[in-house]
Amino acid sequence: MSRPDEGAAGERVEPDPGFYVGDTARSPGDPDPDGAAGFVRHGRYEVLFASVIGRSHIEARTRPSGGKRYREDAVAIAARGPWLVAALSDGVGSAANARYGATLCVESAVLCCLEALDCGSVSLGAPLRNTLDAGQLLWEAAPSGWGRPLLPPAPARELVGSFPESALAPNKALIENAVETAFEQTHDRFQKMENPRRMACTLHLIALHSETGQMGVGYLGDGLMTGAWSFAQRELVAHKTTGEADTVCPITDAGWDKYASYQWISPQIGGTLGAMHVMSDGVADDCMGELRFPPWARRMEERYRKPTPVAERCYELGLTLRDESISQDDLSVILLFRLPPNKVAQTTARKEAIHAG
Repeated sequence: MSRPDEGAAGERVEPDPGFYVGDTARSPGDPDPDGAAGFVRHGRYEVLFASVIGRSHIEARTRPSGGKRYREDAVAIAARGPWLVAALSDGVGSAANARYGATLCVESAVLCCLEALDCGSVSLGAPLRNTLDAGQLLWEAAPSGWGRPLLPPAPARELVGSFPESALAPNKALIENAVETAFEQTHDRFQKMENPRRMACTLHLIALHSETGQMGVGYLGDGLMTGAWSFAQRELVAHKTTGEADTVCPITDAGWDKYASYQWISPQIGGTLGAMHVMSDGVADDCMGELRFPPWARRMEERYRKPTPVAERCYELGLTLRDESISQDDLSVILLFRLPPNKVAQTTARKEAIHAG
């Protein structure tokens, strides 16, 4: 993807508008898929994600007393120009409409962040049925949880909107401002609603410049955001707690900004990252701790960074979350892998051949 440029004959060449995969804002009456899994390939990065309903919600479907019966996590990923933005939100269990809040949160955060990164105006367009760069699978709701995959697979959505005439060079101030702006504008969007506390949710956000590796990270709530280098594995941002056990401050609340954490990661550091992991607390509960996290990260590397079709790998990731987790909560994870140079060249050559044909 590139910015507007001059072609060989001097004509204006429009950039690829970009694409969006994952959950989009839902309202009462819309389908509530029990699971979603998908992938994005952009520049030097490949992203896989999966989000599945927790066992506690499935069990609620058979209890006379009822309970919350739907997946309340949401994930969204978008690419436009050189930027790749990923968001994950976990609906707060005590909030009646948390599942709607989570989907609204990720859509708003991703689109607001792209606009703040000088990507021009951005909105969701029609489904893209001819791209190999992104795709997703959805699972319909079923009494036992995770029914059959909805077919055909849901395509990526096109991003539409104007690009600026000239692009700003990626820098610390631009990226930090974009991430913070995405949080602030998403909070403001909730405040315009009648009862935002009923939609309470958390937010994790990564804005990555796919050519240099520098990025901004934003974190509010629980869960985990980690990076893996060849020599170390650590959290990408230190999170702030409310001081009360099992309590988070959602982005819908007043005073949320006291508990939000932000971090800029330089090209020298980000450009050497081999993998990043963004996860909800359901997944984090399964792998947190000095003894459990390194083996978990190695399993993710071995299983999902391999030369098999990426659509198959994202499907397998969803099955892994569903079948191997001990948590009763919803389970969501985003895996970002930095591709080796030869893989980037192969992917670029394949796309050029498709466009030429």
